[in-house]
Amino acid sequence: IYGMLNAEIAEGGEIKNAGAYTITVTFNSAAEGAGNYSVGKFTSLEIVYTVTAKTITITFDGYEGLTYNGQARTLTATADFVSGESIDLNALIAYTGDITNGEAVNAGSYTATITKAQIEKSNANYTLAEESATQEFTISRATLTLTQKEGAQLSRVYDGTATEASAFVSADYFTVSGYVDGGDEYALFTAAVAEGLTIQNAGSYTINITLNSEAEGAGNYT
Repeated sequence: IYGMLNAEIAEGGEIKNAGAYTITVTFNSAAEGAGNYSVGKFTSLEIVYTVTAKTITITFDGYEGLTYNGQARTLTATADFVSGESIDLNALIAYTGDITNGEAVNAGSYTATITKAQIEKSNANYTLAEESATQEFTISRATLTLTQKEGAQLSRVYDGTATEASAFVSADYFTVSGYVDGGDEYALFTAAVAEGLTIQNAGSYTINITLNSEAEGAGNYT
């Protein structure tokens, strides 16, 4: 009997993408054996068939073990799309937190986010269970290593003049490794005499070199 029926999709085409489809079923009077039947009051039957969007799970990668290197750090995202289909998820990722011009550059805490609205706008056949998929991550401070310079002049004969502790913050006295920014790495440091004295009179002095937390870019180093 089903061979005597025709079915047409009101919207045309095929039932594939997410959405509602109206299917109209009619009697095919030209079908073999159709003449043996009377349709009576039957003219057509409308059926509404719905294809719902696939709920995907987004997985973020590349968020572990990040250390400041002066460059913007980006995560990657994948999801369980239907075979052969995809959305450029990486292009949808937005970063919030200690942002620099919209990018995760400096040491600090960040959140990567892709919203349901973005997914549905990119491809209406997909959606998220929640309003957004998020991944928190951290960029750790880079470690600086100070090494006393071989042959540095660390003594003088008393001459009545005073030497400021800041004079020792230079390449004449120590080298810095681990610095990745283009600038004066010595501007990150400050010096103080441990004894709290002025370097002037004869004697031994201990000079402490420390990271100046107020210096520009110091928050990216330890």
